Amino acid sequence: MQPLSNFLSWILWILFCLVTRLAFATHPGSHTWQPRAPAANWESLVFWLANGVGKYGDTCRKRSDYYCLEGYIAPLINSNHFMDNHPGGDARTCVRWFETLAWENWRPINFIDSKNPEICCTGQVAQYMRNGFLNRRMSPDEYMFKLTDYTNESKPLNLLSAIHLPWLCANVIMIVGFGPGPLRRDHHPNIVHGAPYIIAGKDYPGTGIPDIDTKVINFEDPREDLTFHWFKHNVMCRDNPWICVE
Repeated sequence: MQPLSNFLSWILWILFCLVTRLAFATHPGSHTWQPRAPAANWESLVFWLANGVGKYGDTCRKRSDYYCLEGYIAPLINSNHFMDNHPGGDARTCVRWFETLAWENWRPINFIDSKNPEICCTGQVAQYMRNGFLNRRMSPDEYMFKLTDYTNESKPLNLLSAIHLPWLCANVIMIVGFGPGPLRRDHHPNIVHGAPYIIAGKDYPGTGIPDIDTKVINFEDPREDLTFHWFKHNVMCRDNPWICVE
């Protein structure tokens, strides 16, 4: 029975790859997340799932079997004060200090450079300069604290990005974010309204997250099912156990 089971898993994986490639080819570039006029208090700690789905899942797989940390996304609130009240020190000083912090921390928190996922620290520094230094005038230490503080397990889901995979009859989640502000859904255009979201687990060989059961999430109210507490203990701590050490 084992050879037959392996053969069926292989066939399903081939079908999955074909469907995924077709979906993304139909809407080239449409899966790329772009900020869209968030509420003034909207900020998000954003993670990619290492499921091999699309640009983000495929890139993340080069860094982890579980997840990657994109960064603390904090869009510009007031363009009239774009460069006012920046953190202590000039930009070059902040770049050098954050580069040091990133180098010390990027591996334990899976902090990823989307262009070079296996190295540090050009992309990581760019995330700080855009979202921390320019948009919210955070010092390097403040921004790193945002990336590494996981103690508040009640912070709500406020970002979802998903694609519908017909052979699964589900909307597969690619990106999640947690923080203040309303829930934003930045989905692939083929998303099926009303179909459940899933975070694929060990029962989907080749694309699921190892060691976890597939998480089914209600489409209408995903915040109730997908909490930071669940994500931290079931995904993050599988890869980085130190996160759950009290």
